[in-house]
Amino acid sequence: MTQPLQTSLAEYSFHRRIHNLIFDELGQAVLRIHNEQFQGTSIADSTQYSKNQPIRNSNVPRALSYNQILHKLTNGRIQVASPADVVHYWSDIPERFSTFADTDSISLFSPSGENQDLAQRVFQLLGRTITTVPLRVSGLGIEKADNVLGFTFIQTELTKAVEAPYMTQDGRVCYDPATQDLRAAQPDERGVQIQIPEAQSGLRRAYRNSVNLIFSDDELLGSCADGQVQVVQRHPKAA
Repeated sequence: MTQPLQTSLAEYSFHRRIHNLIFDELGQAVLRIHNEQFQGTSIADSTQYSKNQPIRNSNVPRALSYNQILHKLTNGRIQVASPADVVHYWSDIPERFSTFADTDSISLFSPSGENQDLAQRVFQLLGRTITTVPLRVSGLGIEKADNVLGFTFIQTELTKAVEAPYMTQDGRVCYDPATQDLRAAQPDERGVQIQIPEAQSGLRRAYRNSVNLIFSDDELLGSCADGQVQVVQRHPKAA
């Protein structure tokens, strides 16, 4: 008897430390589930991909949706890369100079400002009303909503907010093995350049654009063919 698709995909693996999600068995399953959930909206991806072609047209709702689907299909083994993963595996990122890729996170500065309704929604999900330090919120889910963007955020088992003091000014960040997260680079460290909004308010993207990490972009639905979906392999969760 053929194993169920989810069982076989739980063993899915790749050899690179960071990898493009491609239109193979896993990528096809992710897109099928995503497009069924968001049928009739601009969040669905109607691109006709060829076998093993990188899945493109990344934006915030797609990346977060794919992350949740990947988590379920692979039993926690494969997930969309976080900003910390991006910096950690910087030298292994495919086509780094000519692409961008959304991460599993959003940048949260305040409950007012850019994308204000969604910012307030995330604060509500976190059980907070304000923050004195910018937050990087990972693992949010999305669902259809009757608003301008066509979606809203939901909390999932992966949702986590961490204080990100490096998101107060442009500069450089490094990966810290001790915390498995980002920290501001020291003067003698090369690090990765980050871009912070001049007006630190509201909710914004958290993505790699060529050779920079961007925490300032407020256009959550923006996408094009250069937008890859980059994933990492984590330790599988027990069944």
